[in-house]
Amino acid sequence: MNGGAAVSWSAQLALGELRQINVRVSTHPGLSVRSLFSDVLGGPPQGVPPRVRQMIRAALPPGAARLLRSLFAASHSPIPCFLTSAMDPFAEGGVEAQLERIRDLSSDAVQHQVAEHFTGQPTAVWHRLFQHPRVFAAASASVQEAIWRAYEPLWRRTAAVRAREVERIGTALVTHQLPLVLADLGPGSRFDGSTLHFAEARRLHGGSVTRPRPGPDGNLLVLAPLSSGTRALAGCTVGAGSARVGYPPAGLARAFEGADASHPADALVLVLGEQRATILRHGSRGATMTEIANHLGCSPATVTYHCAQLERAGLVQRVRQGRTVRLRLADRGAELIDLLR
Repeated sequence: MNGGAAVSWSAQLALGELRQINVRVSTHPGLSVRSLFSDVLGGPPQGVPPRVRQMIRAALPPGAARLLRSLFAASHSPIPCFLTSAMDPFAEGGVEAQLERIRDLSSDAVQHQVAEHFTGQPTAVWHRLFQHPRVFAAASASVQEAIWRAYEPLWRRTAAVRAREVERIGTALVTHQLPLVLADLGPGSRFDGSTLHFAEARRLHGGSVTRPRPGPDGNLLVLAPLSSGTRALAGCTVGAGSARVGYPPAGLARAFEGADASHPADALVLVLGEQRATILRHGSRGATMTEIANHLGCSPATVTYHCAQLERAGLVQRVRQGRTVRLRLADRGAELIDLLR
């Protein structure tokens, strides 16, 4: 679950009215490499399996890794995207092409981008980069190249998980259920209808309250399913009118273990997930919270959390009858079930 009274939501990515946002999906491998880059060098934990982390760390060039590790201290801002393989989530040519762009950056370009990333006030540790900008750019490219070479087989193994997530997002957009996708990005996030909240401020690059600057062609939200780890959650704004959110797709942990990640035949399960699809269908029977929990084999708190998300999306209603709470299917929920039969 990604709700709970004990969670302190410390950062916000304000998206605004979803009907005015264009959504694109990126499965560029550079985004997952950037996530691994952060994990193995001391950034926010990404939920990378220990054996994978150990394999990647063993592949890193020692000198370049040592040079970059100081930039990932907990008190420092994350490394800017322009120095990583996540520079352009829709670039052609794969990870290698992105890394060549980093190697080709001039000293002036590196210094300018760092100053822009930190709004003119880089932290003390980054001042060293200003003295040798191309050395840092080359080190960044070398480390990420080593990560990609070690990680590429696992990237290919998890292809079915990413494909399923792309289909899920597409189906959600067609059925106007994007809020349910945004409400289920991982245990460190929460969506309230217009804003994504992050439990850790360092998961949101650019400040504790961030919103995309208005763009000339409207706002763009890039959703990026990451295959790096089960806690690979990050948000940022990228230029005018553009926000990017990377997150772990459902089924990633099982795919790491070699389990089958084929698409579910049930379209409602694809969009909502198995538990929420089951709960929605129980709404047509007027089931109680206890009955649903018993059927799913989970705790009442888990059912309450999922019901709250479905209710926020306008799919169900919870009706109290004395000491019992029953679930009722809303018109919108009935329409969704009928549409996705």
